[in-house]
Amino acid sequence: MNSQPAGTTITTIVVDDHTLFRDGLRELLTSEPDIEVVAEGRSGKDAIALTSQHKPDVVLLDVEMPGPPPRVVIPRILSLCPTSRIIIVTMYGEPELAHELMGLGARGFLVKDVGREQLFAAVRTVMHDDERTLLAASKESLDSLYREDGPVLSAQEQAVLQLAARAMTNAQIGSALGIPAGSIRRHLGNAYRKLGASGRIDAVNQAVAAGLIRRGGGRSTDALPRWHPGSRHQRDDDGRE
Repeated sequence: MNSQPAGTTITTIVVDDHTLFRDGLRELLTSEPDIEVVAEGRSGKDAIALTSQHKPDVVLLDVEMPGPPPRVVIPRILSLCPTSRIIIVTMYGEPELAHELMGLGARGFLVKDVGREQLFAAVRTVMHDDERTLLAASKESLDSLYREDGPVLSAQEQAVLQLAARAMTNAQIGSALGIPAGSIRRHLGNAYRKLGASGRIDAVNQAVAAGLIRRGGGRSTDALPRWHPGSRHQRDDDGRE
């Protein structure tokens, strides 16, 4: 257990590049008497600088932001302030992502549709209990980790690979599916790991051989999943995507 006594104010930093979400998270957290938001940022660089400055108890960190990615930011935060607890707050509930980031030292992984009480409980739990980590992901996605009948790709990973099989670039795939280019790289990386592929061509070949996608074909995306309204691809209030 943590030596910090219960009842002590928990200092937090909120880092997310979407202003409206960041504002909402701050309002929720500051409504609790034992939680204080001491700083906010919108990039991986901000997360590192603010941790160095404030030495917070808890860092709430988004996954896709400008600047260095979480796999760089998390170790850097922990090197600057080993006592900080990092909670990933993301719209991506993929267990592979959770496994990777928690393996780097994150103590919690929450999807952005969690309730306010779950959020408060997560902050307090990682602060006061060193022996617990928190993971919020759907049962379906967790079950996919334990399938023994071959590689399992998510619908989004299959859609990305299907368009990669048509020799489309990441930017073209992102435009076709309505998701950011950074998400395309992440989905491809997940697919490579699941398939044991060395790169894009190898992944496409293996996915075709496994019957997960079709080789080549037209460029119609009518049957492919698109980013839903209210997703991260929407502009925030300063007009940036």
